[in-house]
Amino acid sequence: MAVVSSVRPELRESEPGRRTSGKRVGRRLTPYLLLAPALLVMLAFCYPIIFLVSFSFQHYGLDEFSGAPVKFAGLDNYRAVFKHPEFVSATVRTVVLAVAIVSLTLVCGTIVALVMQRIDRFTRTVLVTGLLVVVGYIWASVWWFQYLNHSIGLALTLVVEFGVTLGSVAVLGYAMRRFFSKR
Repeated sequence: MAVVSSVRPELRESEPGRRTSGKRVGRRLTPYLLLAPALLVMLAFCYPIIFLVSFSFQHYGLDEFSGAPVKFAGLDNYRAVFKHPEFVSATVRTVVLAVAIVSLTLVCGTIVALVMQRIDRFTRTVLVTGLLVVVGYIWASVWWFQYLNHSIGLALTLVVEFGVTLGSVAVLGYAMRRFFSKR
């Protein structure tokens, strides 16, 4: 009696004692080789996370930073954070902001996708090109704002470090005040 198989012959498991071809081994390894870069990146991020978690269970101050032995804190650091009066309000604000941003992103993305389906090809190309240009301008303006920021900006930090000025300079602060003033 013959057994009928619905599996193609090249996809059947090899019979015992039969040599497996190199192609089949390559097919089995391909998913793992494709996942390898992502796994390496995940491992690269795991070390700092593990370090920070272990760091959170220690009392670490200026003395420990300069070489004094580190003292184990247990859950004291977590108790201090959870008892802090601003913890609840900061957590609520963070959750509300995250929910609002994700919701708005999903709604706006869905609306844009539905509009893009209903318009002709030329208009769709013009809109996508315009969106890409606008995103580029927004990214550039945010970058320059951070670069010239008076408290964390790299440009003004270097200017102050090299002694060109005697203190912090607000390059963008005056322009923003003028822009929003009623005069």
